[in-house]
Amino acid sequence: MVSEQRWKELKYSVLKLLMVEVVSEEEIAERLRLNPTLTRRLLSALRDDGFYMRELDDGRLELRLDKLDLSEITNRLRTKLIGKRLIFREVVDSTMNIARQNAGYEGLVVIAERQTAGRGRSRKRWISPGGGLWFSVIFKPKVVPQSIPLVGIFSAISIAKAIETCADLHPRLKWPNDILIGNKKVCGISTEAIFEAGEIRSVIVGAGLNNNFLLEELPEEIRDKATTLMIEAGHPVEPIPLLCKIFENMEYYYEAFKRGNTGKIISDWEVLSMVKGAEVLVRSRRGEFRGKAIGIDEWGRLIVEDENGIELRLSTGIVESIEVLK
Repeated sequence: MVSEQRWKELKYSVLKLLMVEVVSEEEIAERLRLNPTLTRRLLSALRDDGFYMRELDDGRLELRLDKLDLSEITNRLRTKLIGKRLIFREVVDSTMNIARQNAGYEGLVVIAERQTAGRGRSRKRWISPGGGLWFSVIFKPKVVPQSIPLVGIFSAISIAKAIETCADLHPRLKWPNDILIGNKKVCGISTEAIFEAGEIRSVIVGAGLNNNFLLEELPEEIRDKATTLMIEAGHPVEPIPLLCKIFENMEYYYEAFKRGNTGKIISDWEVLSMVKGAEVLVRSRRGEFRGKAIGIDEWGRLIVEDENGIELRLSTGIVESIEVLK
């Protein structure tokens, strides 16, 4: 019987071998000194985890980290709503565009291997190479418009907690919706509300999570500010368990949000926040100023005490950027 820890170590050993060589099942067994049955089980488990392995004509296996195998995701997902409907594409301009076209389907998730025109907050371009997790989720909450930013905030909490569970890393949240490891960005989130007759028809959350690729895939000018889960963990991170945990967390917080339990969202954000209690430089449409971040309020606005001791409540529509000073 193989222990859980040993099983995990063996899976990562197989992955690391496949990352540098195209090898057969028999060669894997020989190189890692495994019996054929165990080798076969490990390869099957890696496929179930979402890793794409192509068998060549000569029987050798080619690992493609830039592709996803999501055939097992419906069997692994423990949600009632989020992700039960799923659209998967190899290449799209943006998952948000497809989500907008299907905005009536609550819980629908759109996932792509690559985006050619991904956008983050404030319409900034988000580079989306193969190996990342690029997805959009549709929510249909019956809430007042002021509370929409909390959807992005609980989505960020959901992704950060999934990273903790699945990659054994310690991400932090930078208001409003960025996720960092150390001081490097690993995930960005954008939130868009669609209105109909003056009421919220749906809220779409788009997320770009840098998972299994190297920094060489990103433009040189942002490489010192970005990272990926694979780099931080030291090995590729399983796509399906990570996605399933994200969607399960989202469903949990969405239910709390619909019940009006914003206190749970705020308290969990505070635990993960790198902003709360820090000195910050705020750049906004009204200029820039320094202050101390106190926390967020029931609408997801950032509470900052400026240098004159005046408490300000800042919305995402006003703030252009936040820099943590200390």
